[in-house]
Order: sequence, then C-alpha cells, then structure tokens
Amino acid sequence: MKNLSALLLALFVLGFVSCTKKDDPSNPVTPTTPEEPYFEYKINNNSAVHVDCSAIKFLAASGGNTVTLVVATSSSTNSTFTFAFYGAATALDTVKTGSHPLLAYSSFMPVSSAIPMHLSLKVPQTTGSNDYFYSLAPSEATHKHTIKSITKGDVESGRRIYWVEGEYSCKGQQLPGTTTATISGKYRFKLLAIQ
Repeated sequence: MKNLSALLLALFVLGFVSCTKKDDPSNPVTPTTPEEPYFEYKINNNSAVHVDCSAIKFLAASGGNTVTLVVATSSSTNSTFTFAFYGAATALDTVKTGSHPLLAYSSFMPVSSAIPMHLSLKVPQTTGSNDYFYSLAPSEATHKHTIKSITKGDVESGRRIYWVEGEYSCKGQQLPGTTTATISGKYRFKLLAIQ
C-alpha cells in the first residue's frame, strides 16, 4: 500500500508542470509547426488564448492499462487542464477517435478515479487572474470532448510517441456563484507511452 501511495503521489507531482502562453499576439492561434504541443481555449466569443505546452511531459509512469493523469497549469495564463491516458502503447493503440469524457473540473482528482482520455479544465475570465470558469459535465449535445486524431510517432528515450489532437466545448461556471459561460477550444498533446 505504501508503494502504491508513493507511485500515485509521484504521478500526481509529475503532472504539475508549467506551460507558457504565446507572447507575440501577431502569431497565429494555431501552431506553426505540426510538432508543437499546445492547449487553446476561449470563453464565449472572446479571442482564443493559445498556450504553448512544449514543456509538458506527458510521460507514462507504468504500462498495461494503468492510467497516467497529467495536471498542467500555465504560469502565464493561470489556466489548468487535466488529461489522462493509458501508459502502455498497446493500450493506446486501441483508443479510437470520436467522443471521449469531458469532466467537471476538480482541484483534487486521485489517479485511481481518472478516466482514460478525459479532459477537464479551469480557465480564467481575465488571462493571468483567478476569476476562473470551471468545466461542468456536459449538459447539452454541443458540450463534448472529441479526439480528432491519434498518430503514432517515433520512439523517444525508449518511449513511443503518440500525438493526440482534440477539441472541446462545455459550460463553465464561476465558483462561488452562478455565472456561466461557454468554454471551447482545441489541443495537441505529445504522449510518451511505454512500449
């Protein structure tokens, strides 16, 4: 039990990494190179905020059907997302494109309850502030998380690379309070799975 707790703690700590916002507003919102991992969000019809996530290591901690949970917070925007994926390349090979879980954001999510390929997020109304909108579970057909592509890449440091691209739309709520907004966006993540 002690080893399991240590492993879960290590996975959780590994997931707390930082990513940075694009500083040049003249740059296009979508990545300029296909290899650039990113996370993008917008609130209602506001401009999209693009976060460069090349510093994030989506590194599987163990293989099999074990799930790796990544919790990443942007130091420049204060936005946070969670994403979980299978640690083994053989398990990732079975993941299909299409609809996947979109969860209500929780500041504490144990790895043991993480759902593979889920997405949840909290994003600030004002970039860099703490006036967050927290993702809610989907309540309408238009609120969803869709994985658009999963591409197997090269091997890096003994791990198989998987590029996962997706998009999402959900209702977000400010807490405390009842103010809601539509949060939407897209992402491209570089997963490193155990072979």
